[in-house]
Amino acid sequence: MPLKTSTTIPYLVHYAIEDFNYSETPVPSPEVIRMNLGLWILQALLAVVFGAVGLTHLFRSKPAFDADPNFRWTRAMSQSSIKSIGAAELAGALGLVVPAAAGVLMGLVPLAALCLGVLMAGAAATHRRLKEPVAPTLALSLLSLMVSVGRGWLVPL
Repeated sequence: MPLKTSTTIPYLVHYAIEDFNYSETPVPSPEVIRMNLGLWILQALLAVVFGAVGLTHLFRSKPAFDADPNFRWTRAMSQSSIKSIGAAELAGALGLVVPAAAGVLMGLVPLAALCLGVLMAGAAATHRRLKEPVAPTLALSLLSLMVSVGRGWLVPL
């Protein structure tokens, strides 16, 4: 196809208006649309959970954690370790949604989900060692890994 050039219309605008064949633009199948919607919902839910937990770990004091029987795992950790975990959770929560919503660096979404899955797998190991329930952390780990696989290979952004 010969290039049509014009001095008043840049080539890309010209191509988008006159030369692009819109009938050949692929339309996603209903299955892909449903999976994309499901992944967005899962990403949003995980972002809310990890954001809330991350903020809790960042801003709650060590004595408050030590007094809470639901946070036995914090007794063997320093305040800076707890805050680092909170920062990682908060960064992961933002990484699940912000790149895709902004349309930039969308490859960070599966990476953030993978990192959150690994972080929660480590949390599950810690809870198991302390003989605490591991089901919530394993569920978060598996859901994060589902987002990582879904956004990395099945329905990339």
